[in-house]
Parts: sequence; C-alpha cells; structure tokens
Amino acid sequence: AMLNSPMSASDQAPMVGAAAACIAAGVLVFSGSLYVLVLADLRWLGAVTPLGGVLLIVGWVLITVAALRAAPV
Repeated sequence: AMLNSPMSASDQAPMVGAAAACIAAGVLVFSGSLYVLVLADLRWLGAVTPLGGVLLIVGWVLITVAALRAAPV
C-alpha cells in the first residue's frame, strides 16, 4: 500500500460506525437525562447530562477525522 494514498470510504467504515454510535448514545444520554430530570425531578441526573455532551463531541470528532482521512490530497 502507498503511504500517501488517501484511504477509501470502506477503510473509514469502522470509524464512521463508531461516530454514529457515539452520536446516538450522546443524544439519548443528553436528552434523556434532561427529560427525566424535568419530569421525575431526579436532581442527580444533572451530573449525567455532560456525559451525553462528551459523547456527541467525540462522535463529531470521529466524523471529522474520517472525512479528512478519506479526502483526496
């Protein structure tokens, strides 16, 4: 394999899959914890909400890295 050749889209599939999982989990944790916090008044869930935000950020970073690796040079 050539060292400077861009990676194909199929090479990025695991990273994109991980990104999708992080974003899906992030939405569920972030939004879900806020819904439960408001509806059930479980104050301790306020500490869980930022974890969902971190998962969302990680997902977007993975998508960005995959796109940059797949982009032609």
